[in-house]
Amino acid sequence: MMSIPLRIKEIIRKFSYHYHYLLLLILTCFYMVIMYTDSLKLPLGHLTFLVLVSMALIMYQPSSQIRRVLVMIGVLGGLSAFYSPINDVPDEYVHYARSLFLSEGDLNLSNNPQDLEVSEDIKAIDQRAGKSLLKDKLGQVRHSDQQLSYLAVKMTNAYYSISYLPQALGLALGNALKLPVIWTYYLGRLVNLSAYLLLIYLALKRAGAYQQVIAVVAMNPMTVYLAASYNQDGFATGMILLVISLFLNLLESPKVSYRQLLTYYLACLILVVTKFPYLLLSLLPLFIREEGEKHERMEKFLNKFLLTIIVIGFGLIWYLLYNQIQPPKLADFLEKVNSSKQLQTIFSNLPLYGRLIFRKMFESLLNLNGMLIYGPLTYGTASSFTLYLAYLGLVYLNNLGKARVGAGLKLGLLLVILGVSGMITLALYLTWTPVGDLEILGVQSRYFIGLLPLIYLLLSSHKPAAQGLTNLVTDKKVINLGLVFLLTMLIATVLQYYR
Repeated sequence: MMSIPLRIKEIIRKFSYHYHYLLLLILTCFYMVIMYTDSLKLPLGHLTFLVLVSMALIMYQPSSQIRRVLVMIGVLGGLSAFYSPINDVPDEYVHYARSLFLSEGDLNLSNNPQDLEVSEDIKAIDQRAGKSLLKDKLGQVRHSDQQLSYLAVKMTNAYYSISYLPQALGLALGNALKLPVIWTYYLGRLVNLSAYLLLIYLALKRAGAYQQVIAVVAMNPMTVYLAASYNQDGFATGMILLVISLFLNLLESPKVSYRQLLTYYLACLILVVTKFPYLLLSLLPLFIREEGEKHERMEKFLNKFLLTIIVIGFGLIWYLLYNQIQPPKLADFLEKVNSSKQLQTIFSNLPLYGRLIFRKMFESLLNLNGMLIYGPLTYGTASSFTLYLAYLGLVYLNNLGKARVGAGLKLGLLLVILGVSGMITLALYLTWTPVGDLEILGVQSRYFIGLLPLIYLLLSSHKPAAQGLTNLVTDKKVINLGLVFLLTMLIATVLQYYR
């Protein structure tokens, strides 16, 4: 064992090597205080704690990039799970309800209110919405076997139960251990984060030369924030990144095996019931140029085409199934929402409404600052998105020449990016916007985070000039900068709720 003097000496050595990061973390903290609070009453204890934890993560990070990323997401995501007030994450109350519903053995939603009963634990959680374990006295409420009908759970109809399995496991485990309802609530958040870490681990293992890109997107502050909650978007983004990594694995393989193809399309099937518009990722292998004899190339293409048709067919069946569940009208404007009438309206004046959908789609892709807005979309660092965009630009240049992407594949990437964006926009126009409105409601930047690796691939280059820019910044520095942006998410939450 290392003696105390030697440990102190080691700490000093590590600190002297990383002192510039401590200065960056302190400057980040000062910047956040100046930009995002007007109060002189600052939560100095929480801010100091977060800076010290971040510094420790930099000083004692593992040598492996995969472990480094997982540790940073795990620690800072875990802190987010506790710092974020109850049901403060976007739509978390309905996602908690669905998780509770599943934890009691109910797999499928129904239009019958009697089939939508959940434990009265949900009342205890709803009554404490906006409160935090770290600040408020939440009481020791015990799990209740009494049931009540909770119609809002139908708001999650577009996602199958697999998206809520981690959260449900956390709730079931907490109840089995007879933990108080509040502690069980936080356990569900942590298990969801653990599932996200598993998906990211699998994605990073298969990302090949694009591992840094996948790591940076996995560390996106909004994604980690969602993964440490009951919102299923964290799980969905993890699945999207895994599917993209499996595609990168296909792209880099000199000879693609049937096992690789089946794995890829199986992951796409799961993605269909997790984040429906991303089913178009199933098209990507069709644009990979095959090597070998003509009959071999044709056989491989036909196999991919058949598997793609299966995924899309499954997607259509899932779309019809989940639309049988009628969500409750929880807001006045939802009374004017009708998918079939909206579709008729679109076709009645296709030039007008087609232009509206395309305009919103491109606006959303070009203005992603909403991915830094947290809570019930009421606070965050959106005004500093330019800094995050500069970071993403650095990552782009650092990976500019890592993938060999031909013109045919670039066309496929462009079509998939536009297709997914269009499906997200159209879905919200049909299901979340009053009939005939000329403003599409509900489109949020977080829905497009999964497209970032595809955008990097689309803009990649294998020219000599691009090769000269590649790997200018080490993986370690890139990931450490990603940690700084995760810190801003936590500081934003602390400044909002802990002053």
